[in-house]
Amino acid sequence: MVTANQRFPIFYPEKRPFFLEGIDVFRTPITVVHTRAIVDPDIAVKTTGKLGRNTFGFMVASDNGPGSFVGSERLNPANLPFLDKNAYIGVLRLKRDVGKENTLGMLATSYNFIQKHNQLLAFDGRYRLDKQTTATFQLIGSNSRNFFFDPNEGKTRYRTGNGFGYSADYNVSGRNWGWELYGEGFTQDYRADVGFVQRTNSNFSSAFLRYNSDKDPKKKIISYHVHNFTHFDYDWQGRMYVWETEFAGELSLPRSSYLGGFWEPAYERLFEHEFGPTRTARACNPFLNCTFYGESDERSTSKQHISVYGGSNYSKKIQFSGQYTNRFGHLDLDFGNGFKYPRVSPAALLLGQRAPLDPGRGHLIQLSAGVTYQPTNELRMSLNLNKQRLTRYDTGRVAFDVDIWTFRGTYQFSKATFARVIVDYNTLNSRVRSQLLLGWTPSPGTSFYVGYNDDMNYSSPNPFTGDLTPGFRRNSRTFFIKMSYLFRKSF
Repeated sequence: MVTANQRFPIFYPEKRPFFLEGIDVFRTPITVVHTRAIVDPDIAVKTTGKLGRNTFGFMVASDNGPGSFVGSERLNPANLPFLDKNAYIGVLRLKRDVGKENTLGMLATSYNFIQKHNQLLAFDGRYRLDKQTTATFQLIGSNSRNFFFDPNEGKTRYRTGNGFGYSADYNVSGRNWGWELYGEGFTQDYRADVGFVQRTNSNFSSAFLRYNSDKDPKKKIISYHVHNFTHFDYDWQGRMYVWETEFAGELSLPRSSYLGGFWEPAYERLFEHEFGPTRTARACNPFLNCTFYGESDERSTSKQHISVYGGSNYSKKIQFSGQYTNRFGHLDLDFGNGFKYPRVSPAALLLGQRAPLDPGRGHLIQLSAGVTYQPTNELRMSLNLNKQRLTRYDTGRVAFDVDIWTFRGTYQFSKATFARVIVDYNTLNSRVRSQLLLGWTPSPGTSFYVGYNDDMNYSSPNPFTGDLTPGFRRNSRTFFIKMSYLFRKSF
């Protein structure tokens, strides 16, 4: 996944079997439970079940992740209060069936670690109004004791923050026509430390309309799909910062093939207070030391996105897919992207890398492609490329150009026993990561793994001296054995 030019958290799905078991019980329209927030549990206990019309789930964990420091980090005086301390997490989920296809539910979470405390309570419901129509909602309240940054003061204060979140959805899904209205939002102090949220002080309102043709397997074009998806994003002060409207179409073709594309006019707006102190918080020179460079404390852009994509299960042995996207007017946030791609804004070129931020418009190219080859039932191999390149309009410089190559090979010796190799190469930081794994999984929740991880950089700066190190430099390598056994008890 490309992480260059990102200012919000990126969602990574859970893959650990213990947390995946019964995870549907804890899922709600808004992700208030995301078990990857439990980084390195010393112990975790979970139970889920259903009694009559009532579904329940309960989970507690002691997480060593927040207090785990290595090397010189353990000697840093700032880390001493947190050293080897654990965070304590609790989750309670209750849901009741009302009628045949309606539900009402409650979910509560708790996260506590030294100076970081978060309690959350949510209520949600789902109603089927007729065969085609459903309505869902969720209301959330959060209470946190944590550090909050105030851009108008330019200071971070340890205080109590109360937050509110909501979501509402109305969905009509027919055989051919379908439409949906959706909205969600979070206040400035909303926190979900056991869950996931990308952006606070935000509201998202969207409308979706689609048409699916009837399928006819005998035709060259088996079916087609067209849709429009439009959304408006604005803060709780009423300032709109994003709108997009997507017009898309897709053809279903023989051999499980498809071909599609979309056009997406859009608008985006940045505010200085989202990146640091405002100009009212301190006396600053806009051409020297404000958060944003220049007279304006905003940036905005009109954008055009054009994309084509396609794929095919060409045969039992070969499958492939790809997508090419041009994003005209895309904003470079001017963060810089490693030693290969320092900041290239006018401010950075004039004043150096410590200049105020100077976000600007540019042209982003995105390419993703993959091919899978399965010569036998037991052997399966795939190669994927994810490429992004952003060039600024004002300076003509490349803000970043990254290629991520991923090779994956699996050999299935039997239904339960397999061997797997994965190799990733990221050109942005010249990083090569690989994994060799031998696994035995006779039943869900019961497994035995033996593996080896390797992490290297090629011709990159030494993290301690900053000098360029030619050839390969190993960051770490790990041999590991993992075992699990799932105890099930029915009530």
